Amino acid sequence: MVKSNFSLYFSILFFLTSTLILIFLSYHLCEKHLIYALDDAYIHMAVAKNFALHGVWGVTKYGFTSTSSSLIWTLLISFTYFLFGVNELSPLILNLISGILLIYTIFKLLKRENFTEKEIFLTLIAIIVLTPLYPLILSGEEHVLQILIDITFIYFAEKYLSEKVENVTFKKYLLLISPLITAVRYEGLFIILVVSVLILFLRKNIKFSFFLILTGLSPIIIYGLISIHKGWYFLPNSILIKGNKPPLNNLHDIVKYLFTWLKNILIAPQLFIVLSGIIFSTLLLIKGKEKKGVIFTIIYLPIFLLHIQFARIGWLYRYEAYLIAISIFIISIYYKKISTNKLITKKFKQIFVLFIIFCGLLLLYRGVNGARKSVIATKNIYEQQYHMGLFLKKFYKGKIVALNDIGATNFLADIKCIDLFGLADNKINPKLRDYKYTCPFPYKLSIFKRRLKQKKIDIIIIFKGWFKNVIPENWIEVGKWKIKNNVVCGQNKVTFFATDPQKAKILIENLKKFKNKLPKDVIQSGTYLDLTSRDK
Repeated sequence: MVKSNFSLYFSILFFLTSTLILIFLSYHLCEKHLIYALDDAYIHMAVAKNFALHGVWGVTKYGFTSTSSSLIWTLLISFTYFLFGVNELSPLILNLISGILLIYTIFKLLKRENFTEKEIFLTLIAIIVLTPLYPLILSGEEHVLQILIDITFIYFAEKYLSEKVENVTFKKYLLLISPLITAVRYEGLFIILVVSVLILFLRKNIKFSFFLILTGLSPIIIYGLISIHKGWYFLPNSILIKGNKPPLNNLHDIVKYLFTWLKNILIAPQLFIVLSGIIFSTLLLIKGKEKKGVIFTIIYLPIFLLHIQFARIGWLYRYEAYLIAISIFIISIYYKKISTNKLITKKFKQIFVLFIIFCGLLLLYRGVNGARKSVIATKNIYEQQYHMGLFLKKFYKGKIVALNDIGATNFLADIKCIDLFGLADNKINPKLRDYKYTCPFPYKLSIFKRRLKQKKIDIIIIFKGWFKNVIPENWIEVGKWKIKNNVVCGQNKVTFFATDPQKAKILIENLKKFKNKLPKDVIQSGTYLDLTSRDK
């Protein structure tokens, strides 16, 4: 039994061992703290904490905030907090479980396709290393779970669409999984729409197509109505702010926007690599008279194009990770079909194998670099956002704090947060984009300036470079923390401001008391250090 399943056991062992090695490296790099590679993970944790402890879906306990585009992930973390108490370990454990379930699911699906143990093992290792899964695990976010749900759904969708007779079992699976698709990430809407349209045109099943869309949209609709009831927008602010929405200012901008997909392929070569693999293998299957065998391509290509046109790419590889993993899964199934197809010549099969190896080697660099960057990213977050949170926890409990990074600060500290970026603030309208404003902060300046004039703000911690020319004159700059080797933070330097001389005096004293608690690699500068030297 063990011998027949060696691909499963060794893949899980490889996944856990390699991941735990990276966690061990990160743990020691971060002075024996478990730190996640993205501040966004702490947004989930902050909302989960407040939902579990106070019944409030918000980054603070003081009110509802619509900040997350992954409802399931926040709920799962909150559930663990309800059972075991608030902790920093839950996202990691959930991700490791998701990774094991992903490996097990792919193992079972490939067994259905009559893969050998060696073929399954190579496919699983490719998905682990080439996606790569490591940055997703260390990010503390939902992307491994997303890959698991998406691959399962697309597999059953292909089976349902390719068989001559409608399979009731596959229909049930699709209906059960469809709400999870959008609840884990709103990009799942692309998958639901594409599969529903294909069912409508290829299966001529209007009723099932309608119900699949309805069940898939249900989490978005339910959450959207709750959000509106709470005074927010139908979509989470993270979607409204970070989504690749079209500008409507002039024809030139609109035409330029229509070619976003091409620009993203050019700046993200990994997307071009997997797309080439899908297209090449599809052409070989067509050559081998297996037209029904390319249903995966008919499903995948529209999803691929919709994502690179309307969603984001990059940021520790997480946004497009599901596209990479799905493509590896599809290409492995196509390889199996090609290798056993007698109409495809041996020469073409050899060329295909060499091409796949070449593409794999190109993606391997990305995988190794992703592992390296994710570890460095944890150190960045530890030195910057995590210590901002510790600072606020110690000195500003219950105070009004203005920030542009709200994750670790709100998870660690009990503050009244004003989110100057807008993820957790519906008073800064994320729909009012100012496309002529080149600063990363993308809102109408008039709205932004009104928000900055809050007289009750006790302290401001921001990336100063994000807010050039809009910082009020009455703000008093007190100090800066600068990190080295930044790969993930919005900027390598955060600046501390106060809104009046009395608050500046308090801030100076607090920074002086905290300065020795910062990691040694953090470069400190500002008034509070000058005064410290003068005191000595």
